Amino acid sequence: MTKSIWQRLKDNVRGVKGKFKCAYVPTTTPEEVALANSLKATLPANLATYIYVGGLWDVNLNRGIAGYVTLAVDEPAEQVATLTTGISSAYEAELQAMIAGLSAVELTKRQAGHFVLVTSLEDFVRNYNDFSLAAQYTDLPERATSTDRLYHDFVLLSATFRSLRVTSPAEKDSKQSEFIAHKLSRIITAYRDSRGK
Repeated sequence: MTKSIWQRLKDNVRGVKGKFKCAYVPTTTPEEVALANSLKATLPANLATYIYVGGLWDVNLNRGIAGYVTLAVDEPAEQVATLTTGISSAYEAELQAMIAGLSAVELTKRQAGHFVLVTSLEDFVRNYNDFSLAAQYTDLPERATSTDRLYHDFVLLSATFRSLRVTSPAEKDSKQSEFIAHKLSRIITAYRDSRGK
C-alpha cells in the first residue's frame, strides 16, 4: 500500500519538529490587566495622565527589557513591555521605556493634557527639572554614547508636551512601581527560561 503525498510530507516534517524551540511569552496577563485598571483608583488621574516606567538588564541574555504603564481617567490602563537591544544597562532600558511611553501619546493629547512621568532614575529627574538636561542635550554631542542619544531623543520628545512633569516615585506610587517591576521581572524570567539560559 502506497502512502499519499501528504502522509509522506508529514513523515519528513515530523523528524524536524523537535529541533526548533519557539516559546510565546505573554507580555500581559488577565490578572495584570485587572490590577492595572484598579491602580487608577489610587491616583488623582482626573488631574493628569500618569506614566510609570521601568527597565531591567539581564547579563546572561545580554538584553534589556523596557516597560511602562499609562494610567488615565478616561481610558483603560495601557501597559507595554519590550525586549531591547543596542543598550548596555538597566538605566538605558528605563530611558527607552520613557521614550516609548511618551511616544505612545497622540500629538493632540500632548498639547491638551497634563502628564506625569514617574521614574526611579533620581539623577535624571534632577537634571530634567533643573533644565540642565535640555541645556546639554538639545543638540547631540560629538562622539555621542548610546545614553547621550537617548537623552537627546527624550529632550526632543519632551518639547512636544505642553505640560510634562518628571518625578521620582513617592510613597503613594509604591503599588504602581511594584507593578511595573514585577511585570518586567516576570517577562524577563519567562524569556530566559524559553531560551534555556
